[in-house]
Amino acid sequence: MKTTFERANDQHVAQFIVFGNATDSKLYYDLSVETPVQVTEEDLQKAFATGKLVISVTVSDVETIYVPVAVVGNKAKTVDLASSTVTVTEWAAKASA
Repeated sequence: MKTTFERANDQHVAQFIVFGNATDSKLYYDLSVETPVQVTEEDLQKAFATGKLVISVTVSDVETIYVPVAVVGNKAKTVDLASSTVTVTEWAAKASA
């Protein structure tokens, strides 16, 4: 069994919200800045491991919030239901060197 510890700086964090860019399927810390910075693999895995990761995606002024169902390496997977079809989308963080 692997134990994940909550540190003092994590204690009152309700969620880690990252922003998915629908055009390149990458995750960013903030899309409202001139030069967005891609989320690191380390931050992605930590937020997912603590159960606090949320991905916000805005398309045509409609925001959709996803809770990832899996994180493998630098990829987060979300599930969406369009009509009666389930779609899995992969969102990429910046891979570790």
